[in-house]
Amino acid sequence: MQTRRGVSEGTGKNRCELHVRPSDGPEDVAEQWQRLMAVLERPDTVLLFHLENHYCLVFAAREWRMNVGYSGKRVVRQLLVAKPGQRPGSWMDFETVRSTVLGWAGYGIIGISRREDVVLP
Repeated sequence: MQTRRGVSEGTGKNRCELHVRPSDGPEDVAEQWQRLMAVLERPDTVLLFHLENHYCLVFAAREWRMNVGYSGKRVVRQLLVAKPGQRPGSWMDFETVRSTVLGWAGYGIIGISRREDVVLP
């Protein structure tokens, strides 16, 4: 049985889930990153990351390729989170994010979206 944990957003038929598995290959990880970026780029959505003893917002993301000698280039993907505290200040590697989410069923990233059709009294 494979562990499936990750990002969830929305409810009912609008629910979007992005699952991570220990067996994911480089193509799976790249697709997960792209889907996470698509949610992060939405102006009506925030991402809330539940990690070890802490909930924090995901403030930004970055990606670049760096030379690693004769073996070519390595893709670096990072999320800017508020760990420790509540101010953005720590860039966390996506590999670390994935291993955290896989570490316990309660960890994950939640997408929270604003709805235009909600009217408060």
